[in-house]
Amino acid sequence: MKIFLTAFLLATAFSASADIKTAFIGDESRLGTFGVVNFTHKMKLSQIDKKSDTILMFGDSIMQGLNYNGLHFDHVTLGIVGDTVYGIKKRIEETDIENYKAVFVEAGTNNLLMGELGIPLGMEMADLIDYAAPKAKILYVSETIVSNRVAYKHIDESFNNADYLIKKQCAKYKNCVVVPLPSEFIGKDGMDPKYTLDDHVHLNATGYLLWKKQLNKALSPFPYSIYYKYIN
Repeated sequence: MKIFLTAFLLATAFSASADIKTAFIGDESRLGTFGVVNFTHKMKLSQIDKKSDTILMFGDSIMQGLNYNGLHFDHVTLGIVGDTVYGIKKRIEETDIENYKAVFVEAGTNNLLMGELGIPLGMEMADLIDYAAPKAKILYVSETIVSNRVAYKHIDESFNNADYLIKKQCAKYKNCVVVPLPSEFIGKDGMDPKYTLDDHVHLNATGYLLWKKQLNKALSPFPYSIYYKYIN
């Protein structure tokens, strides 16, 4: 019965209004962490000379922790600790993404930690894709980084439905690309602890190294793209 219900929900996931309502919203107060970091992001964006060469990388604290070492494409990281799909979409809406080379989105980790199920998370991501894909030159969307379910037992086993819906919606747009996570990352219990810090949420050095290889495969220009796809 559960399998049938899941299949039915997946098949009808997009029959509702595209304007998805959600209860999974982080603290967006102006003087809180979100407001302060978002203000510094606007400072970063104001310094970009050539937007057409720059990839905007939106996300949460996992994106915020990503440094420049080993990445072979021009980009600006726009991660905010605790941010959810709602906040990331809101920040995308406030940015002239159509003037940049591409947009990359990493989202959903905090939604799952807050108790959201896979299908509604996928629907929120589909709503984000519907907004960003028609405006961005290229929209890259990461598979969902799922915190370890042994440590966070409340994360529902349906988490992989989010990626199913992300891929389904992204396929509707020629300029939308789903960027897979390293194959070692995610199992039935979410992130393998070998690739996270002790909190079982955030990537450790090895995790970031593997993720950067995936990002370079998808986002790097020639000749780096060839190197990461076929050599490294």
